[in-house]
Amino acid sequence: MADQPLFSVVLLKQLCDNDTAFVNEMLRQFVDTVPASVAELNAAFDQNDFTSVSRIAHRLKPAIRHMDIDLLKEPIQVLEYLAAEQPDSPQIGILVHLVEGVLHKVCVQLQKTQYNH
Repeated sequence: MADQPLFSVVLLKQLCDNDTAFVNEMLRQFVDTVPASVAELNAAFDQNDFTSVSRIAHRLKPAIRHMDIDLLKEPIQVLEYLAAEQPDSPQIGILVHLVEGVLHKVCVQLQKTQYNH
């Protein structure tokens, strides 16, 4: 089960009419930018800056949707909402750590595939 991909490029391929070079560029950008966004998300959470947590979660949603990361589709929406509307919710920390863990694994999986999709 650990080897099962946590993402799919089917939607991404559909969006770009199966342009492999474009898909690979989008995957490279994902690997290049998502870790910084996750670090920013963690820093905002550690500083109790829930406005930023909500903003960063919102910014991550398209990447999660386009990469078809099912494990995070609902949690990222809940995180965005709770951080904005219920910043005292204990679920926020759980969701931040879930997002961090899954996105890290996706980046590792992408690096192992060398974007050959």
